[in-house]
Amino acid sequence: MRKIIFTVTIITLSILAVFMYRFFNLYGVAEPETLWDTDSSNLVSLDNRIYLSSRQFKYSVAITKNGVPQNLYIFNNLKNFMQGKNSIDYIVTEKKLSYPYCLVDNLVLTVFRTNGYMGSFGNQQTIIKYDYCSGEKRIFLAEKTGVVEDSTQVFLHPPRLYYFKLNFFNPYPVIKRPIQIGADWQYNFYVPEQIGSASNGISDFNVNLKYRIESIDSIKISMGKFSCYKINSTGRNSQVETSSQFYFNDEFGFVKIVNNTIDSMTTILQLEAVSK
Repeated sequence: MRKIIFTVTIITLSILAVFMYRFFNLYGVAEPETLWDTDSSNLVSLDNRIYLSSRQFKYSVAITKNGVPQNLYIFNNLKNFMQGKNSIDYIVTEKKLSYPYCLVDNLVLTVFRTNGYMGSFGNQQTIIKYDYCSGEKRIFLAEKTGVVEDSTQVFLHPPRLYYFKLNFFNPYPVIKRPIQIGADWQYNFYVPEQIGSASNGISDFNVNLKYRIESIDSIKISMGKFSCYKINSTGRNSQVETSSQFYFNDEFGFVKIVNNTIDSMTTILQLEAVSK
């Protein structure tokens, strides 16, 4: 009898160990077909000069709160899982955390060749995918969105999953063409209510976004020194005031993105490498 109990216990613990490993391990998760670049060709992308099909842009991620460096981690929240909620969660902290917390230290933007199963959206924009990474390892699932590159503008949807959902209240990376120093523009943006209501109790989802091309600056990154147009921008409504700075290069697009968000955080995405 004791042998049977012992055997059952070992089997139960083994099953539990496998479950816990698979539950907490967010590296190398198989992607669903909806994230594959296997749909019909995207004709919108044919005249792109920056965001070319299959090109990849790797950005480093740096976050500070009131000037103090922070670390961003993605993890599987067991408590949320047990309550039937979305278990994929994040935490931003000064502390250095270990497994099962996955440090996000870079993002990889991949330009799709196809419509990426995005329907009519894929007929209007070039489809892109953001992979959230720790070193060379991809964390959980990617985020799919779009970029517009035409004769009138370059408009890049920023990452907006996990911690980056705060980007909804910031101006998006945009530069209007023809590019002229001193040019300015504005428009109103409506933040999706399900996102806005989860962000510090904000109830005003209409944000006025203003942009101005301030200057041409020389930006030094790991790839070298590049001449960039600096765009200053703000986002405001009755409850929110954010600001962003974008550095745009004619060859590599937005090489640096600085967002001062609604929670006193500053997030800097800086281009580190371009492939293909």
